[in-house]
Order: sequence, then structure tokens, then C-alpha cells
Amino acid sequence: MDKRTLTMSDFATKIDKYFNVFIEYCNTFDIELFNDRFLSNPSIKYLSKSTEIKEELITYFKPLRDEILEYRYDYYTKKSIQDIANITGADNSRIISYLERIKSSFDKSEISDLSPYGDVTVETKVKHISSYKILKDFQTQERQLILQNKITERKQIK
Repeated sequence: MDKRTLTMSDFATKIDKYFNVFIEYCNTFDIELFNDRFLSNPSIKYLSKSTEIKEELITYFKPLRDEILEYRYDYYTKKSIQDIANITGADNSRIISYLERIKSSFDKSEISDLSPYGDVTVETKVKHISSYKILKDFQTQERQLILQNKITERKQIK
């Protein structure tokens, strides 16, 4: 019996059709998407409806469907600094600082309510970025800071 070839179109009907946000989700949660476990040709680095997939892609992500949809909702929703703080647990000032550093990566329609000077403020709102990605970036910074502190401690002991 010949099995039908599965494509991302099948994935879209069962899990999610927003492939770019799905890729962001995988990156945020350190899931290696582009490998031979999930894709027929893991050398590609983009997804389209015709991309051939393996059954394992659907099997693995089906239980995570609600999380993927929540991630997508957060990604596309225009969020205030406080909205992001509620998810990340970070102080508003840390979020403002983070967004200030990356604000040039946003299109004008993706960031609003900047100060008259173009600065990020507590009133600023953003979309096309996930609060969960911001949280991951914060956690990465914290790990790097801990590592740097350990290096400094070792240098002081010598």
C-alpha cells in the first residue's frame, strides 16, 4: 500500500497555517524543526504549503496545538509594555530597554505610541513579536550574566 505524501498543507489543517509564526515558536522553545525527523528534505530552511513533511511533525506538534495558537495570538496582538510584563514577569523598565534596543527591526505598523522623540515608553505598543520570545531573551541574558560573574570570580581567586 502506497502512503500519500504529507505536506505542510496537511499540517495547516491539523495544527496551524501560519508557518512563519510556527517557525518562531520552534525557535523560541528550542525545537529543531529543520531536521530529518520532521521534514523529508531537512536542508530547506523555509516552509510552504507544498513542503513535504513526515508524520512525526504532526504527531509531535498536535498535543502542542493550543500552545502554538496562544503563541500566534500573542505574536499578532498589539501588546502594551504592561501586557508583556504580565507574561514575562519582568519590570516595565527592562521591557522598555529591550524594545528600545530592537525598535528598528519593527515596521511602523508594528510599533506605536513612541515618545515625540521616537523613544520607547510605558505607552508603547508592539506586535509581530511574542512575549515568550522576549522572555527567552531575558533568560538567555540572565544565564550569560551568571556565567560572566563566575568567570570574574575565578579571575579574582587567581
